[in-house]
Amino acid sequence: MSGLRRHDEDPRKLLIERRLANVNNVIPVMSPKGGVGKTLISTLMALAIAENNSSVGILDLDVTNPSIHVILNLDPGVKPSEDKGVIPPKVHGIKAMSIAYYTEGKPLPLRGSEITKVVREILAITIWGSLDYLIIDTPPGMSDVHLEILSNVGKARPLVVTTPHILSVYSVRSLLTILKEVGTPIVGLVENMSENPTDVVIDLCREFKIRYLGNVPLESLLALSVGNMTLMKKTRAYSRVAEIIKRLSS
Repeated sequence: MSGLRRHDEDPRKLLIERRLANVNNVIPVMSPKGGVGKTLISTLMALAIAENNSSVGILDLDVTNPSIHVILNLDPGVKPSEDKGVIPPKVHGIKAMSIAYYTEGKPLPLRGSEITKVVREILAITIWGSLDYLIIDTPPGMSDVHLEILSNVGKARPLVVTTPHILSVYSVRSLLTILKEVGTPIVGLVENMSENPTDVVIDLCREFKIRYLGNVPLESLLALSVGNMTLMKKTRAYSRVAEIIKRLSS
């Protein structure tokens, strides 16, 4: 972690610590490639945690393509309230915060320091209160967004998502190498779009000495359930993710 810390005097860094002081677990969901189902896994995790009567928040930090609000079918008229900060609305038992509340559906062509400012601002202004878990959906890759999270949130423990496809596994190896080199504790790895655990992903976990948390099958019902939480909870994917949450808390 020390290799990622930025020694500046931005007062928001101390504010971020205070905002997250009563959040027990911060889990950034990461993957080096797009299209591996990271956002759906993040949402399923939050739903399963809430269903387990634990307090949970979800933060969409995919600054160029936020989509958690689409999956959760958030009412566009519902906005965070403000009282010495921003208080996320609660939907389906989840406190949900997203940059999409402020972009009005328009893309944000950000780069470099602009991304840093946006991420710090969201982390600094959001009032989470007491939570058992905060799930952070991140963009693909290892970018300024991830560096800001790992630099400013000392308790962050990434969960990495991959598919069994050779290109995804190859890319995940690079991500795991970076995280290990900087000393970031990894909560585990989820194999998505896989009917059964595969040797190539299990071997990868053994190589990097991280937990294989389980596999999540690919199913058409999951795609059809976007925006419909009742239907989403009937999917096999949701059941598998609920099992993964139990492993996380054990």
